Amino acid sequence: MIQTGMITVTANPCFDRTIHIGSFQFDDPNRVKSEFVEASGKGVNLSILFEKFGLTVPGLILAGKENYGFYRSLLPASLDLHPVYKKGSIRENLTICSEDGKLIKINRKGEICSPDEIACFQKALAEAANPGTIVILSDSMPPGLDRDAFTAICLELKKKGCRLAIDSEILDGRMLEELQPFVIKPNAEEFGKLTGADPENLGDVIAKARELCAFGLGQVLVSLGGRGLLGIQTNRVVWAKPPKVKVASTVAAGDSSLAGFLLHSDEDFGSAVGWGAAFGTAAVTLEGSGVPDPALAEEIHHQVVIEEL
Repeated sequence: MIQTGMITVTANPCFDRTIHIGSFQFDDPNRVKSEFVEASGKGVNLSILFEKFGLTVPGLILAGKENYGFYRSLLPASLDLHPVYKKGSIRENLTICSEDGKLIKINRKGEICSPDEIACFQKALAEAANPGTIVILSDSMPPGLDRDAFTAICLELKKKGCRLAIDSEILDGRMLEELQPFVIKPNAEEFGKLTGADPENLGDVIAKARELCAFGLGQVLVSLGGRGLLGIQTNRVVWAKPPKVKVASTVAAGDSSLAGFLLHSDEDFGSAVGWGAAFGTAAVTLEGSGVPDPALAEEIHHQVVIEEL
């Protein structure tokens, strides 16, 4: 497994509240059968996962001061989390699950950040990162932290010699060209929006990803849902196909795929992509924003098929 240090970044943390009902009623009240709430956000999910594999990976959080105490109380005390406070509260997202397996997801934007709050967050991140550190920037960004501010944060990290792992909808083509991340991990639809590739056409996805790699991007991971994980470098394409599993929740699947890849990114590229597929598939078998432990990841990994394209 990789030995280089890592840092997770959660600029827009959230509470994930999962509510179970009977069948959906659009004109009558829906009675709640059960519910639970978790402290979440892609970076936090990654820090939790890494700890399960024996790694302490610091996490920086841009957190609303009003309810961060409750947020932190829902997480393992052993996590190495560093909040940078802003005014207001951490947002709450809702997932409503019906008994026939249908879902409704409601994701709030979060409260706006001031320029001073963003500057404090940028300073804290720059101070925490060292040359060679893999900085994982994932999830959505809060209002106020726009593309220009995000790019400035990333460029400062690059100047320090950090490597960027980005899984965020904030990316666009101009930013990719300027930032040249170590790895990005969109799903097929997100990659289509980013590059103009047809998400239903794997050949088109591969061609666009190779173009990005040829201009300096390290590698591209494209999530294909139940079909697995596509890994693209300039001269190599790998399709990791996982077994079919019963899906409980897809909330932390993408986070887990990226974590599996990063934990094994000092190995053969095909092996690392295979581990990414195994972690992501294991995650969907867990409720809420659950992430896999080593035993579950290993069990799924034995069933992953690697195809060179």
